[in-house]
Amino acid sequence: MALTMLWGATLGGFGTVGFFLQLALVIYLIFMSLRNKITDIKAQIFPEKETSERKSYTLFLTLGVVVVTYMNHFLFKIGYANLSPKLIELLTGWGLLLWGLITIGFINMIFKQVVLTYYFAKYAERFRVDLGFSNIQWYGEKKAQKIKQRELKNKNK
Repeated sequence: MALTMLWGATLGGFGTVGFFLQLALVIYLIFMSLRNKITDIKAQIFPEKETSERKSYTLFLTLGVVVVTYMNHFLFKIGYANLSPKLIELLTGWGLLLWGLITIGFINMIFKQVVLTYYFAKYAERFRVDLGFSNIQWYGEKKAQKIKQRELKNKNK
């Protein structure tokens, strides 16, 4: 519900032009956030490999969206459908951008942990061996006994 409310507030505050400009900016910011997180993870895994720095146009694009949105609101009024938004709607009209910032915050908080958890689950046995844990320490006594019995059974075949 909050997502649709924020999107509706943007559409009501700045019309379709402002809505689609903010949507394009939010999509760009989300992809840039993901790219930065992936680059950080790769840099930690492969510290000897040089990574090329790409230019980021985030500030330029954000300012451009704000300027074009306000110019459309005050001068051109394209996409307003005979509405004249009030001052409070100009403040709530940034709902889509707020949703994007919340999404980027979640990406920054959990993306690295999701990747680490995925690889930890995928290569659990390799982690166990590399970290030097015994079967009892890693799996517990019951499962370690089952593994031992299975290994003995496979050796006898």
